[in-house]
Amino acid sequence: MAIRQCIQADVPTYLIRQALERGGRTSLLREADKGDLAKLLEARDGRH
Repeated sequence: MAIRQCIQADVPTYLIRQALERGGRTSLLREADKGDLAKLLEARDGRH
């Protein structure tokens, strides 16, 4: 998944959050996946 790759590549958090929000609004991203990716992003940001 592209968003997961962005998280791993240290793309800025604000861009990833924007992608998560837009993906959720357009139904291109399942709610469960959105939650998992948000947790992954939080974990990444916690290590910086």
